[in-house]
Amino acid sequence: MAGMPAVCLLMLIGIWLLPFSVQAQAWADAVRAADYQRAADLLHPIVAESFVRGTADDDPAPSRQLAVLYAHGVGVERDPIAACALAQTSNMAAQMSAPRYAADIRRYDALITESEQFVGDLCGSLAYEDRVAASRSIGCPAFGLRAQILMVGRHSVRIDREGIRLAGADAGAVVELQGCPLAIAHITTRTIGPPDNPAPGIGPRHFVELFSWHLSQGPKSQTLTYVQQWQPYEVSEAGIGFGGIAEVTTATGWPGLGLPAGLATVPVMEMIRSGHVRWRIDGNPPRRGWLMRSEARTR
Repeated sequence: MAGMPAVCLLMLIGIWLLPFSVQAQAWADAVRAADYQRAADLLHPIVAESFVRGTADDDPAPSRQLAVLYAHGVGVERDPIAACALAQTSNMAAQMSAPRYAADIRRYDALITESEQFVGDLCGSLAYEDRVAASRSIGCPAFGLRAQILMVGRHSVRIDREGIRLAGADAGAVVELQGCPLAIAHITTRTIGPPDNPAPGIGPRHFVELFSWHLSQGPKSQTLTYVQQWQPYEVSEAGIGFGGIAEVTTATGWPGLGLPAGLATVPVMEMIRSGHVRWRIDGNPPRRGWLMRSEARTR
């Protein structure tokens, strides 16, 4: 790949800054071997779990290395916004490392100067809106989210890190993504038609469905659980309406960025005569609920 030596150099900058942990040794070895997919798989959970455990100040290197992967699109799909957010995360961790450099302030100053330059390199060329999106993504990176326009019924819908809105709508019409998404597994659209004997005035309803991963930690447990949520957003002439959250599945290790096998057909959705939509997610236990018509929700 053209330019790969420069990429490798960037990846390895900073590895010397702090002592290796066992985890750091593993991803650093993968980087040196140019096995970028493995490096990304090892780095994602380290960075993600630091947000929940509050240990982002332990080592700036993992978020820095993952930033480079996203900046250059090696091992992951290229994502300059995620790269900028991770560079800022790494810089904050570097800032917090001051106590470890109390006896060597020059080394600390050099670390901060180089870290801030790294942020400038990855963020400086972004448009203002993308820099805002990157800042919003610190701690809630939404890995795997690609800004895109979706056709839903007759409507064009834009989804990005700012949220979901009708294409062309102003900023006040944006519905934010819910629950601080760690990663986006899948985005799809669906139109639910009325039954054969609908009530007067009942027509199809249109949805954007977001499958997102989130991290959860119980109050007495050190074990982190990755929770996948289903979030339906209804699309209508009035704009975007948030339909709620349902848990689809869980994982105890890094789940990756795609939709797990067997989940592409969930949930089951069906409209009744009144226009309300009932949904069902099979599993143990099964989950069920309703997507009420907006008129009903306001009465």
